[in-house]
Amino acid sequence: MMLKDIQALENAARMAMAGNDDPLPIQAQSLKPSYYGGLAFLIVVCAGYLFFA
Repeated sequence: MMLKDIQALENAARMAMAGNDDPLPIQAQSLKPSYYGGLAFLIVVCAGYLFFA
């Protein structure tokens, strides 16, 4: 788990113990551009394996 996730969970636990009904703020998960590059590379490798196998 990443440190930011752990801190968010700890904060949520503290807020829940304090009686807040909605402890976790809704955050938009944005994917990094490097993630798309890695995913595209993986798809190309898998497609090549299936094509040449």
